[in-house]
Amino acid sequence: MTNFNIMKSILVNGSEEVSKINLDNCTEKGDKFRPRIPDVTSALAASLTTLLCRRISPAAHQRYLVRTNLIEQLRDWSRINSRYEQMHSFTDGERTTKFAINLVEKYLTEDFIAKQASVSVLVKIGFVLIDMKLNISIFDFKLDSIINRILYLDETDDSNRFLDTLTEKYDSLSLALSTIENIYICRSTKLIEIPIVDLFMLFNANHSEGSLDSDIIEKHMNPSIKHYSDDVNCNQLLKYSSKSPRIFQLLSSVMKEMFAYTNCSEMCVNFIQYILNHISKLCDEKKQKILDLYPRNLQCAVILVRIEPNLHTNNSKEYVIQMLKYIYSLNKEELLILLSHFPVWLKEVSNLVPYSDNPLSR
Repeated sequence: MTNFNIMKSILVNGSEEVSKINLDNCTEKGDKFRPRIPDVTSALAASLTTLLCRRISPAAHQRYLVRTNLIEQLRDWSRINSRYEQMHSFTDGERTTKFAINLVEKYLTEDFIAKQASVSVLVKIGFVLIDMKLNISIFDFKLDSIINRILYLDETDDSNRFLDTLTEKYDSLSLALSTIENIYICRSTKLIEIPIVDLFMLFNANHSEGSLDSDIIEKHMNPSIKHYSDDVNCNQLLKYSSKSPRIFQLLSSVMKEMFAYTNCSEMCVNFIQYILNHISKLCDEKKQKILDLYPRNLQCAVILVRIEPNLHTNNSKEYVIQMLKYIYSLNKEELLILLSHFPVWLKEVSNLVPYSDNPLSR
C-alpha cells in the first residue's frame, strides 16, 4: 500500500470533513503524500486525533491528566531549586549522617527491638544498619541488639540469609564478641560441625605414610579463597576459637565426638593436635594463652596433663590420675575432651573408666 492510500484510509476512517474534499484532485498520487490545499492537512490532523483518542473515554483521559499533573508537581517539589539552594540538609553528607543518627537513636530503641516479634522487620532494619555501620561506628550496639533478637526468634529463610551475610562481613562489622558467640551457638551445625568435619576429610585425604601436605590444608583455610563458603567458615571458626572460650569449647565438643566416633584413631588424634597447634599459634600472635580458653575448673588439670606421664614422678602421676578420675565422676564429657586433647593419658586412665564409657570401646 502506497503512502497515498494509507493517508486516504486515515482520512476516510477518522474525519467527517473528508466527504467534502475530492482527494484525487487535492493531492498528488505517488510514493509521497503531497496535499495541495490546507483543508486536506486540517482533515488529516483531525482524523489522527480522533483515531488516537477513540479507545480512551473522556473520563479516563481526565483521570490520567490529573495523575500526570500530580506527578509533575511532586517532581517539582522534590527538586532543589533556586528558592531552596541554601538548604543542605539532604545534599550535605555530614548533615544527612546526623539526621540518620538522630532518627535511629529516637525510634530504634532497645524497648522497640525487645518487643519486635517480626523477623522480616528486624532483618530489613539489620541490613540497613549493616550498610550504615560500615561508615558510622555509633550503630554498633544497635546492630548487636538486632542480631541477638533475631537469634532469639524462630529461624526463617530471611533470618538465615541475614546471618549468612553477617558471616561474610564479620571483620568489617566489628561485632561484639558475645554476639559472634551467640551466632556460633545458634548455628553450631553450619558454622562448627560442617567446616571442621570437611577439614578433617581433607586432612585425611592429604595424610599418607605419616606425612601431611600442610600447604593444602593452609590453603584451604586461607580467607582469600572464596571458592567455597566452608573454607572461609573454617578459617573464621579457628580465628574466633582462639578469641572466645565459648567457641573453643564448642569446637572441642565436636572434636571430642569425632575422637570417640573414630575409636580414638591415630588419624583423628593427629588432626585434633593439628587444630590445637593452629589455635595456639593464633593465641601467640595476640600474646594470649590457649590455657585461658579452657573452662576454669579444668585449667589446673590442663597444666598437669600437658606434662607426659613418663615425666611425672610417681606421686605426681598418681595425683593426676586421681584428679582425672574425679573429673570423670563429675562430668564424663569433660574427661573425654581432655583425653582427646592429651591422648598420652588415655592408657593411664583406661582401667578407671568402665567399658561402656571408654572411648576405646566405641
